[in-house]
Amino acid sequence: MDPYARIRIGHYVFETDTDTNGATNPRWDKTFTCFVPPGINSVYVEVFDERTFAMDERVAWGHFTIPQRVFEGDALDDWWQLSGKQGEQKEGMIEIVFSYERIQMAPYSGVPRQQVIMNPGYIVQPGMGPIQQMPYAMPTAGPNVIQQITPPPITDEDIKQMKEMFPNVDDEVIRSVLEEKHNNKTAAINGLLSLTEV
Repeated sequence: MDPYARIRIGHYVFETDTDTNGATNPRWDKTFTCFVPPGINSVYVEVFDERTFAMDERVAWGHFTIPQRVFEGDALDDWWQLSGKQGEQKEGMIEIVFSYERIQMAPYSGVPRQQVIMNPGYIVQPGMGPIQQMPYAMPTAGPNVIQQITPPPITDEDIKQMKEMFPNVDDEVIRSVLEEKHNNKTAAINGLLSLTEV
């Protein structure tokens, strides 16, 4: 099995590299940084088996609420249970490190954005012994000033056009990619192609 993880938080979608021959104990050691709008407090994780001559198979998934203490400034390194063919929360576990940092906005915007850093580490099958904890480095942040840019609104027609090209992709994933690409159709098509490569 050649697993990789896809992580969605708000409208951001991230993927780890494939851990070739990672089997049931892949190691990704990947850090993602994103801005979290108010009201977003959960992460959706999917683990796929990359296939060469067929569609990638989704083997595990989980929807996790980010604990409030992360938004209060604590870093959290924890194991989260995944669901899959074996049942609800019985497919194994994934280690994710969350940290949060409030970013100062430009004076004219007046709205601070939230930043969550995720570091998916290992996945472990039930019944396996403990695994040595992975080392990770958290990026240091300096004073950042970010301008808030409002992308053009995404219409149902935009999603319908993309759905015609990608009929097997969920509408919410299409909307997320369009929002991430600021409704740039060419960039969204390339992003969806990279998510659905066979």
